[in-house]
Amino acid sequence: MEEYIDADYRDTENTFFLDKDITAYVEGLDDVVFWEDVFRKFAPSLKIIFYPHSRESEYKSGKQKVLTKDNIKNANSKLILCVDSDFDYLLKNEPVYSHPYIFHTYAYSIENFKVFSYNLNIIAKKCSLPLQETFCFIKFFEAYSKTIYEIFLYMFFFRKQEYNAKNQGLEVKSEILISNKNLNSVFGFDQSEIDLSNNGESLIKLLKDRVNECKLEIENKYENIDLKAIENDLIEEFEVKPENIYWYIRGHILYDCVVTHLLKKIVKIYQEERKNDYNIDSQEGKNKLNEYKNHTKGIHWETLLKDGHNSCLLYLELCPLMEKIKQDIDRYLQEFNLIKNKN
Repeated sequence: MEEYIDADYRDTENTFFLDKDITAYVEGLDDVVFWEDVFRKFAPSLKIIFYPHSRESEYKSGKQKVLTKDNIKNANSKLILCVDSDFDYLLKNEPVYSHPYIFHTYAYSIENFKVFSYNLNIIAKKCSLPLQETFCFIKFFEAYSKTIYEIFLYMFFFRKQEYNAKNQGLEVKSEILISNKNLNSVFGFDQSEIDLSNNGESLIKLLKDRVNECKLEIENKYENIDLKAIENDLIEEFEVKPENIYWYIRGHILYDCVVTHLLKKIVKIYQEERKNDYNIDSQEGKNKLNEYKNHTKGIHWETLLKDGHNSCLLYLELCPLMEKIKQDIDRYLQEFNLIKNKN
């Protein structure tokens, strides 16, 4: 059983949680839902209370509030910290990378699990029962990932530089060309740009043009960045490949600026095609149309997308990064049970 309460109230509500085994600090309310579902699936016997840490002025993100020095120092078998990986996994950043009581997503964020391409096909189908599926998210995101691959390698290079500078006590200078604002404009689409023909071929072309422009700006500003060495390291150590890069870029860009726009249009087209297929000149056709409308009015793609991470829990063999989270929880659960049995 899992429950949660806002972290601001935890000190006045301690008596309510006496039956809980474990306290878990997470970044926000959306993260509560994600980590609650994950632990319920992989460790249903654990009694966990989740505390969401909303952003405050002294912190740039909920993650920073979770990973305070005190929280990291106090983390143990009964106090765990759950955060988005961002680039910490690929950069082997400590303490996230190997701390036994910090659980992280391996993917950039929880949003990357919500836009799991296999599940996006399922969402579109559930919401519309299409006559035929003319758009494949799996193929689209393979093409999308391959197109942004080189920019991702540059992102990794600059993030590594920032991390090394921070560790050496040097001034950390962020590269504006890979800022979230700039990458939103490169990786994202406007609703008006969405064209589904040929499985989004024109979108990939538009993306490629933006990527090439961004790449040219970087190359004009910097010389001799060895992308091949970066690529070899990522493939060798983390099995990061051109076709799966969408797992490792900022999930909010994909969720808000790509998938939301695609699903909105796809579901609308599928539903219109289905409705137009019914012969409303006959009573049977009218009945079938009404049945279809009743079926689809209660199924909203926005809600299914918000819970999209559950498909990764269901189709674990298709989601290797969720499998890594499972392995971490299995290891932790084994230790927790050993400690509990000793007591």
